Amino acid sequence: MAESPRDVSLRSADASDGLSYSAFLFKSLFLQNPHLAAVCIYGEKIPASWVRYEILLQVCTTIGKNDGIDFAQLRILSDLLGVEEGVNETLIKGHDYVLLLNALLCVLLKWRASKRGRVGELVDAFRKIGQYSIASQIIEQLPVFVLRDES
Repeated sequence: MAESPRDVSLRSADASDGLSYSAFLFKSLFLQNPHLAAVCIYGEKIPASWVRYEILLQVCTTIGKNDGIDFAQLRILSDLLGVEEGVNETLIKGHDYVLLLNALLCVLLKWRASKRGRVGELVDAFRKIGQYSIASQIIEQLPVFVLRDES
């Protein structure tokens, strides 16, 4: 039995083939309609403001359960997301892990509040600090697309 074009398209969404998330969506049957594609923001181009607070809290919870972040990673994440004054080294180093998680949440909230932030930046930043499961978790919980607000 031959594979349908849809099955081939879905199989090509595998991360190992190098196709980005938004490229897959753009090339999928759903966004082949140019009128629909023109009114949607999809994939890594979705603005930071569309990331629900619950997703950011869940990221911190997952990292907290796994003891999965250290100060150096938090500093790099903050820099990659363009969040200034987000991490106080003297307060966090050598103190409670909860302070580190609170600082992580502050960085994520400041990034979300920025007007220029995009989901792709957040996903890439977590990948660059070695948090691949967190990057996947974020992608899984985001909307596939959002309609452009022309106001």
